[in-house]
Parts: sequence; C-alpha cells; structure tokens
Amino acid sequence: MKNLHEGQAFGQAMTTMGVTMLNPLSADKEMFSPAEIAAIFGVSRRIVLRWIAQGRLGGYRVSYTVRVARADLESFLSQHRLNDERKTTK
Repeated sequence: MKNLHEGQAFGQAMTTMGVTMLNPLSADKEMFSPAEIAAIFGVSRRIVLRWIAQGRLGGYRVSYTVRVARADLESFLSQHRLNDERKTTK
C-alpha cells in the first residue's frame, strides 16, 4: 500500500529534510476520526465532515461519532492524486 509519500509503507518513519518523523497513518490503525484526518491533511474538521456528507470520503456513524476506515481514506487519496507526468517543452 502507498500513502501520501510515494513508496512509503503505512506506519513507517519518514525522513524529510533530515528530520525523521513517524507516519501519521499508523499501520495498526484501521479507523480514523475526522479530527485525525483533518490534522493529517492540514484542513479543518468541518471540511472533512463536508467531504463525508458530500460522499467524497466514505464514513461511518457509530452512535454520536463519525469514523473513516483506512480503505476509504486510501480510496480518497487515490482519487485525488495529481498526475505525475510532467510536460516537456522544447
């Protein structure tokens, strides 16, 4: 499986500019709260809830809480991946 960092497995540490950080999408975590997803993407919790309400991101309501499964989050990421191909001009 791939995540935000191409070739990086879920739960592995990542090194950016010489600083090693833990991957926010921990390998042992299967469900995420809207607040956790908001922190990962740097958006507000309200935006994550809007994505769920619009059907852009799959979510589950359990009593008064909302959770997003890892598979739904991975699907959302793959649907919003930017094209890696770069145009070359001569």
